[in-house]
Amino acid sequence: MGKTTTKTKVSKRKVDEAALSEAENSLRRAAGTIGLRASRVGIVRFRSWVRKGPLSLRDWSHALHMDQRTLSSRLSTGRALAPLEADRVALVHQVMQRGTEIFGDASLFEKWLGRAHPVLGGHPPKDLLNSTAGIAAVMMELGRIEHGIF
Repeated sequence: MGKTTTKTKVSKRKVDEAALSEAENSLRRAAGTIGLRASRVGIVRFRSWVRKGPLSLRDWSHALHMDQRTLSSRLSTGRALAPLEADRVALVHQVMQRGTEIFGDASLFEKWLGRAHPVLGGHPPKDLLNSTAGIAAVMMELGRIEHGIF
């Protein structure tokens, strides 16, 4: 009886390790699919996105729930982003890439970001980038525009 119990425990442990490994691989694939590579978002890359992108420093500070002066200081000193900040930066940057791709022109996308839209509750899209739900709503609206449903 002792051998059977031991074999069962070993087998169960192997199954658990295999299931855990498969779950980790699924999460990695999902993260890669939606472009979330927040751990790779360094302050230098973020600084270039702020400088080149359609969002102002004020817009970024709103999206990151951070005082504008704090964000400015962080960018100038090169202090690293916290993990949650890096996640939000990656999500917002994904919106910026998708919008520029759909509109085909950065200036048109920038105008769209700043105008209030009834579908988005009468808010400009850039004002919704401070929450995950807001980012999802903006991405959904970009998808509708891409497919001509607006």
